[in-house]
Amino acid sequence: MLSARCKEAGRDQPISQNGPATTLTIMHRLTRSTLLTGLALLFTACSITPDDGLSPRQRALRDMWEAHMKGEFADKDVNETMSTMIEPAHVNHVPTMTGGTGFPAISAFYAAHFIPRMPPDTKVTPVSRTIGETQIVDEMIFSFTHTVQMDWMLPGVAPTGKHVEIPLVAIIGFKDGKVQHEHIYWDQASVLVQLGLLDATTLPVAGAETAKKVLDPSLPSNALIERGQTR
Repeated sequence: MLSARCKEAGRDQPISQNGPATTLTIMHRLTRSTLLTGLALLFTACSITPDDGLSPRQRALRDMWEAHMKGEFADKDVNETMSTMIEPAHVNHVPTMTGGTGFPAISAFYAAHFIPRMPPDTKVTPVSRTIGETQIVDEMIFSFTHTVQMDWMLPGVAPTGKHVEIPLVAIIGFKDGKVQHEHIYWDQASVLVQLGLLDATTLPVAGAETAKKVLDPSLPSNALIERGQTR
């Protein structure tokens, strides 16, 4: 299984390959894909060379996932996106339980509630990528300004105009080389704090600090514990 950590803001970080019998660490550069129409950048893919230690199967899964994202965010084409998937398929945004099961439901969700419901300044900063034989896990920082109705993340919440920055994890399962499921996780409490809809001063939750600490592990830990002990 390969775990990739990309170069961001001029810092090289390692990719570690844990194969059946070997462990290796290599360095690579993060390369930016073509700017997405209507987005600053949704996902900056880790471009990995053919001698990356990936098996042909792993490389094919990576390419299929990036084709799926291209259909969603660059071309904004539901049919193109669905062509990268296989039944029985499902998409689940875990905190809000939005998405769908089966091609008709997923296609309708993408067309009405996801593809056109992404703020124009949406940006993703890759943190790590793990590629197995049947699954990819992408860890990222997801940021946007809440200027549009985001049915998939904030159903029923009118645009607030506030900026949000959160850690987000996508777990992508494959069958016969195509995307079979997407499980997307983020901290909804952190989103609501940053939108002013949840009071972080009275609850053990945090705002954009959670994203900042993912990018910089040296930032202080246990602030909520210390705050709780003073009450």
